[in-house]
Amino acid sequence: MGKSNDPPDCGHCDGKGQATYERPHKEKDGSVTWRKSVENCHVCGGSGKCR
Repeated sequence: MGKSNDPPDCGHCDGKGQATYERPHKEKDGSVTWRKSVENCHVCGGSGKCR
């Protein structure tokens, strides 16, 4: 069991520290496709723990 003062896993990224987003990407022919983008969670900053 962790120390009682350790922050809990953050619910936004399920404790992974990274969240997957769908981002629009403009193709050369002008069409827009959606691509998955994995980024550090905006709440935990990539640590996986709530601040």
